[in-house]
Amino acid sequence: MPPMTTTTPAVPEEKKDAVSPPRDKHKEYRDRIVRTFLGCMMGMVAGIISFAAGGSLREDVFSTSVLGFLIMLASVVLQKHVFFLMRCSGDGLTKKDWLYHGFMTFAFWFITWTLLMTGRPA
Repeated sequence: MPPMTTTTPAVPEEKKDAVSPPRDKHKEYRDRIVRTFLGCMMGMVAGIISFAAGGSLREDVFSTSVLGFLIMLASVVLQKHVFFLMRCSGDGLTKKDWLYHGFMTFAFWFITWTLLMTGRPA
């Protein structure tokens, strides 16, 4: 039986130069958690601001709803700037990531605002 030899496959020169540096997985994981937490907190703050700026339910409900929705949209747009200020490397996010963070902000805004509006006497 012939001896077994192991050979490593030859890597082309262009592939050797394209090797990326090692990533810090813990930093990426921490950044993802911080970004999700910030999105959730911004949604809750937007819900509280929408409640405070909304006026009473006896007034025009449509204008109150539009104002609350605009406050939520402003908080979604503001997220990008907060991510950069917190150094959470928001520059590498894809459209799917931004959609996820926008939905988390919307969900927490909606839940917070609905809970606050439920307890308000008419």
